[in-house]
Amino acid sequence: QTYKKKLKKSAVMEVGLVAITNLGSPDETTEYYSKMINPGVNVSRYATKVTGITSAMTRRCEKISVYHKDIQRFIDKADIIVFHGGVQDIEALNNLGFNIKDKVIIDTQAVAKKSEYEFENYSLSGIAGYFNIKEGRIHRALDDAKLTIEVYRRL
Repeated sequence: QTYKKKLKKSAVMEVGLVAITNLGSPDETTEYYSKMINPGVNVSRYATKVTGITSAMTRRCEKISVYHKDIQRFIDKADIIVFHGGVQDIEALNNLGFNIKDKVIIDTQAVAKKSEYEFENYSLSGIAGYFNIKEGRIHRALDDAKLTIEVYRRL
């Protein structure tokens, strides 16, 4: 209950999506979507420390409602949605009114925990390090989405 209350009060400050068609085939194509969002609240010091995103950066941006149709169109293209530790992301998408019904949801963190690999930890960085996958800007939406796809491929 407390987690859900906290989540409803949370705000999105960045969206990063990767769409892959024909994954693993010679015809594979990749499309990206990335927007910094004005969350309507100040970015916490902790969030700034983790992401490098500041309130000054987000104040110049549009609210997520401006991008809702574009993001939903991107989601609608997907048969499968892949997250890493995505429970909170799924809740946020639902809370923001995005339709993700009828999508197969795969959590790479859960897949990693059930795999034969022995990871030191199950963070996105930990698993990427195990597979020697080069990381981009950690905790930035698009770079994390790209990294999640590479982890998914390896798992």
